[in-house]
Amino acid sequence: MNRFPTVEAVREHLRNPTEAMFRGGREERESREAQIKAIADNPTLMLSRGGRLVCYKDDGDWRVAVPGVIRHIPVPFIDVRSKTKALLFAQILEEGIDMPWDGDDVIDAMFAFPDTHGESLPQAIMRIVAGNDKLDPKDMIAAEVAAQDASRARQERILARETTAGYTERIQTSEIKPGDEISFAYSNNLPYAWRGLGIHTDRNWASITIRARVLDEGKLMTRHGNNYDELMDGLRFTAESVSWFDDNGDATGSLPEYATVPTASWSARVLRKPKAAGK
Repeated sequence: MNRFPTVEAVREHLRNPTEAMFRGGREERESREAQIKAIADNPTLMLSRGGRLVCYKDDGDWRVAVPGVIRHIPVPFIDVRSKTKALLFAQILEEGIDMPWDGDDVIDAMFAFPDTHGESLPQAIMRIVAGNDKLDPKDMIAAEVAAQDASRARQERILARETTAGYTERIQTSEIKPGDEISFAYSNNLPYAWRGLGIHTDRNWASITIRARVLDEGKLMTRHGNNYDELMDGLRFTAESVSWFDDNGDATGSLPEYATVPTASWSARVLRKPKAAGK
């Protein structure tokens, strides 16, 4: 049985805000209270066909939201600017993703989604919408999903290769110590000029894998300060046995005796060979 049997029940719920409604956002409390009140009074507010989500028009666009805590559903690349599309999108969500949509714990479930499902909620949403003739008429979402799947497969292939080579410990850049043998992802760009390490590949931008044995504590490098050439933030280590590999492990080569390991969370993928006991 649904938590909210009618849209009036939703309105009544919103007119008596709970603490759960103030979690998961960055707004000031007063601003959030005004936002909740405006949604409660919005004449376009309606329940989805399944009754566990709500739709309403806001500033000319339609929104799909979770009614218990009244937060919008992320809609990457998805056009829900009409009531028909918003209702269709809500129906697809209710039928396609197992989530406590009308519960107060929905935000916690959203944050936990990558751990419980192996991909982010936006990625899962794109996957179930991909190819829908109303929400993805030009297959743009389907193409994005295919690209993400190809990227994920590539990362898994590289991880398997590096694991076979002995790099089995996943660590943060800040955990690298002298003597460590590491493997990390590096974005090499503009091979015809001095950018990155100037490695010549078949593309101007190419993510490669670098292996090295670290010799010192590392020096902080910033893209807006002392590291304009590499255009990234990281720690630069003096190193030996520095080499690089392309996606397939075919094209390889040696590098200067240093390595700059990215520190940005989106680009950092550092693996380390375990040390023998006592070393």
